[in-house]
Amino acid sequence: MSTLITDFYKLPEASCTTLEDADLLSDGNKIKSVSYHPSPATSSPKPTTLVFSPGRSSKVTDLYNASFLAGYGKVSSIVAFSPSAAKQKSIVNRVSIFRAMLTQPHLQDVVAFGGHSFGAKAAIRGTYFSPVKRIVCFAYVLHRDMDVESRVLDFINLDEKTEVLFLIGEEDATCTLSILTRVRSMMKAKTWYVRLEGMSHHMNHRKWDQTARNAVCSFAGYIAAKWVTQGSDDELTEACINWDEGPKKIVWGGWQAPKPKAAGEGLGCLFPGWKESVCTEIVECTSNKKRRLE
Repeated sequence: MSTLITDFYKLPEASCTTLEDADLLSDGNKIKSVSYHPSPATSSPKPTTLVFSPGRSSKVTDLYNASFLAGYGKVSSIVAFSPSAAKQKSIVNRVSIFRAMLTQPHLQDVVAFGGHSFGAKAAIRGTYFSPVKRIVCFAYVLHRDMDVESRVLDFINLDEKTEVLFLIGEEDATCTLSILTRVRSMMKAKTWYVRLEGMSHHMNHRKWDQTARNAVCSFAGYIAAKWVTQGSDDELTEACINWDEGPKKIVWGGWQAPKPKAAGEGLGCLFPGWKESVCTEIVECTSNKKRRLE
């Protein structure tokens, strides 16, 4: 068993605190937020390093989000917010909240934005013209509807100073590995990728029970916290989190070097027709459901 897994199981559960509702944007819409942080009984106070937001129709209290936050909170403090119901689906509102969070006295040490799905999309855009240069994508809708191009460009527009961690379910039909690999090759930003074995977009699994799914999500949060607070090797950029049904334990093989790229791969947006090329792959990877770029 790796040292990381041993430490993960040894560390006490994170503490959770519900924060006071705040009207950060002065628009009359109060934002609900929670903080997960290392247990005060066993650790000195840790600064908040990540601001997180859930998906368009999910909550921070959903089990996969709560498990991720609790895993992160074993290492470092994290604040997760949910917009008001009236603004839940507004990308502009989410982005504004991410940036407004940085004005709060208790969030001056934040170095990363992150989220699940739609929350991750807002986190990406929140880093534009921001001092925050690390992004944690706990699932991401890369290809599903007609705005495929904007989703790809969100990543391509990130500069070389930005670092992105992808924690993606292996069975997530909205972010298949072949498309994500292609997009990563186009990016100027540095990227790391963790495959969540057999997991879907909402972290369901065909065989595992809720205990196993929660454990994998929690360990994903733990790995994210290690990545945010300690960094990672630029050469070892891919990993996998699995579950062993026998001993009922997490399986972690550590960070690995990616497989060598095939000839011509990685040219990304530098070659003509990259949009059409990516679109063709999307069509092939989504069970003949036609997608197009406009």
